[in-house]
Amino acid sequence: MGAGEIIELPPSATTMPSVHDPENGLWMPRIALADGLWDQLEDILGKMGVGAVNSSGSFIGSSAAGHFDLYINGSGQHEDYTIDTLEHLVSDLEKMKQYHIIFVPCSDGDNTKLFFDSRLRENIRQYVALGGKFYVTDWSAEWEDVVFPEFIQFSPSHDTRADATENDFNGGNGSPPYTSEEARAIDLDLSAWIDGQNGPLVGSSYVDGTIDAKDFTVEGNWDHIQSLPKIEIGMDEEGLPVFEEAHVWVKGDWSAGEGPIHPLTVTFEPIGCGRVLYSTYHTAESEHVGLVPQERVLLYLLMEIGECKAGPVVID
Repeated sequence: MGAGEIIELPPSATTMPSVHDPENGLWMPRIALADGLWDQLEDILGKMGVGAVNSSGSFIGSSAAGHFDLYINGSGQHEDYTIDTLEHLVSDLEKMKQYHIIFVPCSDGDNTKLFFDSRLRENIRQYVALGGKFYVTDWSAEWEDVVFPEFIQFSPSHDTRADATENDFNGGNGSPPYTSEEARAIDLDLSAWIDGQNGPLVGSSYVDGTIDAKDFTVEGNWDHIQSLPKIEIGMDEEGLPVFEEAHVWVKGDWSAGEGPIHPLTVTFEPIGCGRVLYSTYHTAESEHVGLVPQERVLLYLLMEIGECKAGPVVID
């Protein structure tokens, strides 16, 4: 293939499987998704063919069956199609282990039991340690911050300190909201992948345009990441300390033209092959056809999130 040469590929070569059918060479992760009120992450799955969406781009709840499992987390759009509550799921580590990925998008769920029941927090930590992928967005921040408080430092008004006790846990509901008008893909591979793609753009009534990886808009931010400390997570086989620092995928401004850009999407690996992903924004902010840049970031991470980073064996 020469420089600038265009090769047309059939859909089968560029489409992720939407069903798990190993006998026919089709593999997809087992997914649990908490039915959230404000972040319709299931819309993205439906647009990928994992379930289905209607002509407006909104997920059809009944189509989840056979593709992924929905759980109730506060008020949701598809409660009639949920199989249980998120609280019951994280109360049962064996049930959690049935899933490769657990999504906890932004919602209004009352998660005080997470604050006071150490068993729930330990189950999530064990799930990740065993290789599970745990994805959290904006106002569901407590599902990341209370369980792994040391890796992400939010603004003081909604941060849970690393040395917090039950009385100091924070709900993670950050305010005020903001639109990041100067967002950019910091990860080089993500930047190369998303740059130049054509699709609906935020801030243009979702009119199609060309995505600039170094300058796009991210809507629906509700939390503020201030810093990402380097954390000692254990020792290697030679007795030397091993450190982990959250990897930044996307950064953006809190107020256009005023000050530096900050992390918006990050991942970290507390130990082993498991991974935690957190984004400050609604991945799917509102109903629309196609995938806006922030939704394409999730699509990329769904393809990447199964990869284990190279590194030393950590002795816990």
